[in-house]
Amino acid sequence: MKTFHVVMLFAWTVGWPGILCGQGYRVRLDSRVRSATYRGVEFDSIVATDVVAGQVGGLLTPDGFAVRCRSGQVFCTYYRPGNNLRSQPLITTADVAIWGIGVPGVSFRTKQRFGVDLSDARVFNGSNPNLQMLSGFFDYTKPGLNLQLGRTHVTTRFGFTGFDGARLNKKTLGDVVDLDVYAGLGLARGIAVPINNSAVSPLDEFQPRKRHLVAGGSLGLVDGPAKLRMMYEREVDRGTDQLISERVGFSGSFNVLPQLIVRGGGDYDIAAGWFGSGEMTASVATRSLSGSLGLIRYRPHFDLWTIWGAFSPVPYHAANASISVRPLGDLEIHGRAEIYEFADDEADTPLSDFEEDGWRVGVGGRVNTTAITTVSLDYHAEFGPGASSQGLNGAVELRNGQGFSVTGAGGVLSRPLEFRFGDAKVWFYSLKADFELPSGAVLDISAGRYSETRRRPDAGEFDWNQWRVDAGLRLFFGSGIDERGLHPAILQVPVRGGGL
Repeated sequence: MKTFHVVMLFAWTVGWPGILCGQGYRVRLDSRVRSATYRGVEFDSIVATDVVAGQVGGLLTPDGFAVRCRSGQVFCTYYRPGNNLRSQPLITTADVAIWGIGVPGVSFRTKQRFGVDLSDARVFNGSNPNLQMLSGFFDYTKPGLNLQLGRTHVTTRFGFTGFDGARLNKKTLGDVVDLDVYAGLGLARGIAVPINNSAVSPLDEFQPRKRHLVAGGSLGLVDGPAKLRMMYEREVDRGTDQLISERVGFSGSFNVLPQLIVRGGGDYDIAAGWFGSGEMTASVATRSLSGSLGLIRYRPHFDLWTIWGAFSPVPYHAANASISVRPLGDLEIHGRAEIYEFADDEADTPLSDFEEDGWRVGVGGRVNTTAITTVSLDYHAEFGPGASSQGLNGAVELRNGQGFSVTGAGGVLSRPLEFRFGDAKVWFYSLKADFELPSGAVLDISAGRYSETRRRPDAGEFDWNQWRVDAGLRLFFGSGIDERGLHPAILQVPVRGGGL
């Protein structure tokens, strides 16, 4: 079956230009395969009368594994190391645009994702379902108007919302007013499948039986240096007519000076009846200096059909600052710091008190030592409720200016844990090479080693090391366009308009 998938994908790729010979088209293929090892663990049990006392306290199996024994239970449970599992996912994304199909201003755009695990372990979750249509819609554009019909998405301060339906964008008054409305059958958050798909949730008794409805819109105003946008979104379960989510929000920015801009926004969760997240940031940028100061309030949002909303998530508040300095043309030094504190959970009968605040800081630099060499080094530390982390990583990149580069990277991450049994430290090393082939295709190959140690007073201090090997190939072909010189970030920008 796996061979059939690969053959069909190859045949589709080779035959596509012939199918589109009568129209203008653009195709971008991005294919990647990985081989990675994972340490498996096995859940086991032992008769309670067979456990022994550990030298530093606690109970152990006779061969030294820490066990958990519940009062009145005959058996105690524990985890022992399992076999090493190898995963080999193959992921291919095809981004296609077709225009010149007989109606002025009309084009068709689609992005398809194919994934399959070539190994027998089946530990890579991203291959279910094997084929996903991330987007696929007809696009009609004329000055001041854009209409999309099919599977599309919107990105707002509420996050990423995908749906099968329609989206209309209208600009008036010389682009001063921007109206954007959308409606359709929604997709689950973060994945291009319906909310009732089996891949979404194992909580079958709570999961909606039908696809839900989603509708929303935003109104934007641009007046010189000021920009303001108001937005609204509502989601309803068609099977029960119960509300899934309803939110209203705003965002805006103001250019106080040419080098100084203030941005902010917030939202209110109408369905839950509380204020959600909000932020305000002031940033400045010159040729040799850039920085920002910000305030953040963050509260996670959960759909009402899930069980997570029952835990009444509390927000945290944070203040942060960042700076980037270029004292020399080839040297950049940057830093960032943040302090945060969680709100009181207002529990009626708290069982214990824990830390509610924390901080994180990072500092690093980047320098072009020669015209073909770049060196970077970064350090970060975080101390907060439950855990802390400290890490150092660096990289050296060599390039010849003709489409070939080699990057070596390495680092260490230490993770002391407060509520878990054992601390961990990970060392990693990697080497990556990028090639631009004469045909314009881009090939990259990388290999990395992750060496992890876990400091524990029992036999659970076993090997968690792993290798990861990756290979990727990006192909570009089409009529009337050449994307080979474009930065990958540009190619990810959603296209709004019919002209290519």
